[in-house]
Amino acid sequence: MNFDRVFEVLKALEREQVRYVLVGGVALNLHGPARDFPRNAGTHT
Repeated sequence: MNFDRVFEVLKALEREQVRYVLVGGVALNLHGPARDFPRNAGTHT
């Protein structure tokens, strides 16, 4: 994936104040995979 081109497009969207959502492969490559948390995370026993 050509991230330079992706960033050019994102910069243009920001400059023009376009609202957008990243999905699929682009989002995964930029943000990384979701973390798997334990089922009981945040609960007290």
